[in-house]
Amino acid sequence: MATPIGTLGNVPTLNIGGRIFTDTANLIYLVSRVTTANNCVFRQYDGTAGYTPSGATSFVAYSMRYYAADITPLTATGYSSIGYNDVDFGYDVATAPTTPIYPTGGSNGFIFQGPATLGNVNTAFVDINFKFTTPNGKYLFLFGNGASAGTRYYQVFGYEV
Repeated sequence: MATPIGTLGNVPTLNIGGRIFTDTANLIYLVSRVTTANNCVFRQYDGTAGYTPSGATSFVAYSMRYYAADITPLTATGYSSIGYNDVDFGYDVATAPTTPIYPTGGSNGFIFQGPATLGNVNTAFVDINFKFTTPNGKYLFLFGNGASAGTRYYQVFGYEV
């Protein structure tokens, strides 16, 4: 679980799954939501359009928080994957990514199986540490592949570099 913002000495920090962010002033926090087999382009928490890195920078995601609400597994092989693509295709929609790039090169190589492995749950929280770079002009997205009936929320934390 995440620890609320605290301090490391006199430096404000945020702990997500054991990864400690010390530059909280420049920390970028992105959100997405998917239901059933939908997909979603990440947005800034207060944004209405898909997020793409500004200027000539890239966005490096370091941690993700996964929150599931009222989950009923549909398949034992459902999964969610993160990647980037060329367009802002929408928020919690059935639209597929355009020329998607995934960390492992496939379409099912990241995050985790499930939540069939969780069984029927009202809520589940999972913090995941990883590193994935989204180039300038691309859109970070979440691909939901029949993982469950219910709503899944994802928060990504990282920096533009």
